[in-house]
Amino acid sequence: MGLDEVLGLTVEEHKIKTQDPAAVFQPIASQTKSKDGKNPHCAIVDELHEHDKRDVWDSMASALGAREQPLLIAITTAGYNTGGICFEQRKYLQSLLDGDRKNERYFGLIFEADEGDEPGDPKTWAKANPSLHDAKSLDYMQDEWEKAEASPAALGEFLRKHLDIWTSVGAAAIDMEAWRASEDASMKLVQYRGHKAYIGVDLATRKDPASVVALIPDGKFYRLFSWHFLPEKIVDAPGNEHLWGWKKKGLIYTTPGAELDLNMVEALVLQLAGLGDDTWGWSDLPALDVEMVVYDAAFAAQMAANWENAGITAVELRSRAANLNEPFNKLIASVEDHRVINDGNEVLTWMAGNTLQKQVQGGDYIYPTKQVPEDSIDGMIATMNAIWPLCQVPEDTSDAERRGSFFAALGASS
Repeated sequence: MGLDEVLGLTVEEHKIKTQDPAAVFQPIASQTKSKDGKNPHCAIVDELHEHDKRDVWDSMASALGAREQPLLIAITTAGYNTGGICFEQRKYLQSLLDGDRKNERYFGLIFEADEGDEPGDPKTWAKANPSLHDAKSLDYMQDEWEKAEASPAALGEFLRKHLDIWTSVGAAAIDMEAWRASEDASMKLVQYRGHKAYIGVDLATRKDPASVVALIPDGKFYRLFSWHFLPEKIVDAPGNEHLWGWKKKGLIYTTPGAELDLNMVEALVLQLAGLGDDTWGWSDLPALDVEMVVYDAAFAAQMAANWENAGITAVELRSRAANLNEPFNKLIASVEDHRVINDGNEVLTWMAGNTLQKQVQGGDYIYPTKQVPEDSIDGMIATMNAIWPLCQVPEDTSDAERRGSFFAALGASS
């Protein structure tokens, strides 16, 4: 006797029914209207990493609230969207497994390769695939590995699908494993009060974020602190729940309406240079020895003039391949060498994962790009702007020599 007979189930093409007409198991579409009004006992979300937005997860979680014994299950491999709901749940589960948090109502298992494991070793495959020899055969895994060895794109897919390793997608620029390994959440800006710093600024007023990055050279390391801005209307729009969550955490700053008030950004830079006031609430930030502010020309004319009038050296750098090639290459290499230390800002990490590498046709230049418009990379452009002055002069020269060499290089390139 089959399970369907024991339980009295009727199996249809897109539905499993019981003798109780109120008890049914069926898939739902991802559109919001079809999710609202549900009252499930159990919801199963398959391949959570493919959910670019968190609306399905949040709708099911809230719908379970009326049940006495609710159950929300996620089944997934790794993905590449570190700003999505799947990676959020992955990090939360890891904190439970590490003992940093406690939640007796949350249970999870992670099967993955360990750092340093050889991806082509069957012993590694067994770690990440508990169903090896049953759902997957060794021959199948061997075939997939041979394809992965022959193609960088296929390798990323192999790591995500078969070894449960989070990677970037496409012509990925930033080594996200190295980026996350160099994260230091205990690092605070106040520790570097008065230290030399370079400020990179990338501006926008409507749909894209505006970003400010402070790069502080510290021996062979570059320490990054970042701030990100959006109009309130964009953050509160349906589908942007991840932005709203970051705003709640204080990682995204907003101004009312549909257009960002750039005075907030201007005031931040002035404060970092020790020239600000408390008009925009930045007075708790320590003053740095700002060597230079490098900004994209868009939206910045008046702002740059105000910085210059305040005594800040501000340099315009248009976002084109000829200008960004060198700092982009330096950023990529420095991340791989674990020289870029970030403070764990989730927004900048999301942007790092979104940053793809485009080769300029007919030349050797590379240029940062993204897969889809929603994948913001503005913070990484700001980081490249901050790195740009370090590409113009030797990093071990004196202040006077550095300034002189920089302006000589600037004059030669104009």
